[in-house]
Amino acid sequence: SMRAVEEMVAAVLQALDQTGRLASTYVFFTSDNGLLMGQHRLVAKKGNSFEETILVPLYVRGPGVKVAQVALPVLNVDLAPTLLELAGLPVPDSVDGRSLVPFLRGLSPASWRTDVLIENGAPSTGLRTSDWLFVELDSGELQLYDMRQDPYQLQSLHDQVDPSFLDPFRARIEVLRACHGPSCRE
Repeated sequence: SMRAVEEMVAAVLQALDQTGRLASTYVFFTSDNGLLMGQHRLVAKKGNSFEETILVPLYVRGPGVKVAQVALPVLNVDLAPTLLELAGLPVPDSVDGRSLVPFLRGLSPASWRTDVLIENGAPSTGLRTSDWLFVELDSGELQLYDMRQDPYQLQSLHDQVDPSFLDPFRARIEVLRACHGPSCRE
């Protein structure tokens, strides 16, 4: 499967090069999230908040794009404002994401989001920060992972912390659920 993807990308880049358009074309490569294949004792499962299913690749090349890796959270909703900015068009107020163009130019925006709402519909909702992953399943079950100490999400700490420790996670989820347009850009 991956060989076919690599061949397809190579063919697109070659066609752009042969037609003289490669130097003036932005190419975005991303993917759908994958299925768990035994991780966390789950097989062929999506719709969860484990790193293996919430992370997807995003590669960009094009005019003025600097070679770099961004460690801050970017989302698929950031693609529309990015493409609009690259095309020289305004971003409508109805759009939730932020343009990635500063990152593409090798710059760091003055501010950027520090957490991400994870919505899988049923069966869970979560919040991913740089340090924590908090998940609340529709069944009422909770999961809390210290992502610095347990990056593979092997031991939930939800029952080892004071219940009030979880309140800021729940409050932030509600804020992110309610935001729309420009209020969702930070």
